[in-house]
Amino acid sequence: MDPERLERARSPVMRSRPEGGGGLRRPLLGLLSVVFLIWALGSSSAAAATEASPVVTGRQYPAMFTVAGDGRIFYAETYTGRIGVFAPQSGVDATYFQVPDLCESPDQGLFGIALRPKFTSNNTLYAYVTRQVSGGCHNQVLEIHPRATGGLAMDVLLDDPYVAGHVGGRLLFGPDGDLYVSTGDGSSGLPTLEAAKAERAAAQDLSSVKGKILRMTNSGGVPARNPYGNLVFAYGFRNVFGFDFDPLTGRLWATDNGTEGNANYPEPSGPGPLGGCNDEVNLVTIGSNYGWGPTGNCGTPPVAPLNTNRDGPSPVLPALNVDVASGITAARFCSGCGLGPQYEGRLFWADYDYRDGFGAIHAAILSPDRSAIASDEVVYQPSGPAPLSIERGPDCALYYSDPNEIYKLVDPSAQPGCVDPAPTLSGGQELITGAQGPGRLHRRAQARRRCKKRFPKGPKRTRCLAKARKLHVSEVQPKVSPDS
Repeated sequence: MDPERLERARSPVMRSRPEGGGGLRRPLLGLLSVVFLIWALGSSSAAAATEASPVVTGRQYPAMFTVAGDGRIFYAETYTGRIGVFAPQSGVDATYFQVPDLCESPDQGLFGIALRPKFTSNNTLYAYVTRQVSGGCHNQVLEIHPRATGGLAMDVLLDDPYVAGHVGGRLLFGPDGDLYVSTGDGSSGLPTLEAAKAERAAAQDLSSVKGKILRMTNSGGVPARNPYGNLVFAYGFRNVFGFDFDPLTGRLWATDNGTEGNANYPEPSGPGPLGGCNDEVNLVTIGSNYGWGPTGNCGTPPVAPLNTNRDGPSPVLPALNVDVASGITAARFCSGCGLGPQYEGRLFWADYDYRDGFGAIHAAILSPDRSAIASDEVVYQPSGPAPLSIERGPDCALYYSDPNEIYKLVDPSAQPGCVDPAPTLSGGQELITGAQGPGRLHRRAQARRRCKKRFPKGPKRTRCLAKARKLHVSEVQPKVSPDS
């Protein structure tokens, strides 16, 4: 997100909803390009069945969080540097760690946190933060682990000087056991367009960590199979605030914030409420370029999304493009999330808006081969602040945070859906390069599709699906990490 959007999100001022309505979708160059008119977001009948149940309340901007295997919720208070931990069973909330020397501004602070697999035995947590270092602010990835003499110690695994807004900040362990990190291009809020373009160019610079999705070992090293011999996994991003791995294929999907017109810059604005355009949902493959750089802006020609995806070699266009862009955050798949069978396998993402009542949680339906987005709809639209992050718990449920609370998404009419939680696998490099592969998870998906095709309904279909689930458990379980 942009600093201006974050600053408005922190303001208690309420804004009224404008009159009007309507929305449309249209294909573009084989993509799903979506035009949103904001009032239409709340019109979905599907959204009416989904509710939000408060779990953690009264927090100070828990922009990102994660849920441990035992159900504890670890959350990051962006502007205090406090990592809190809430135990739902006891209701006890405590401070786990206080990040020192925090830089605090609308686009600085504490963002993503991730637990190392097998957290209950290693008690190691990772955090993405902007901190004071030798008189300046630096974006850092921290490893927070037990000290031999007691308490917690902090090691810096990545250090990159802060230039300006757009810092990214999502952390997540992948199915290969490595830590994935999103970074922004560091170009927002600079005094001139020339300075901004110079920083946007970092997204195309493979020697820079800005504007990237990075992959590192759990000790901060470079995995042997990274494409460029450094931490870069994919590049050409503006400000990725959410990503997740498809539990059925292992493929990586990310949400990237589109650009917006700036009154101080002589460049065109887009159709979004702050002059933005082209928020994106991307299928991310190893070594690929996603096209953001110094020439991108909301002007046409070329038509969207080419106008913000034209820098560098062979830019990959988004799987879903939001023309009327107000900010995009979060990305998590439903895998037994308890919201009904119609949401199984969908990618949930958040349409961010600084105005209360305008943000929404969407669920995108993937194509049969799960390499594209076939359609998209609103699942839930809160009346208050917009969602910031979405995470999956050990109960398979989806949780989301806003500037004050953390909620659980529920549908009281739906049956519990958590048969076997989405596993974290060790190995399986082919699952994160975009190749479908004959992986075990894919065979389970094939078995389920055969059941649905042979038996439209009834007890035979139920027995067939049960056998497919058992196949999944027996083949994958030996590789499951107990703490994801």
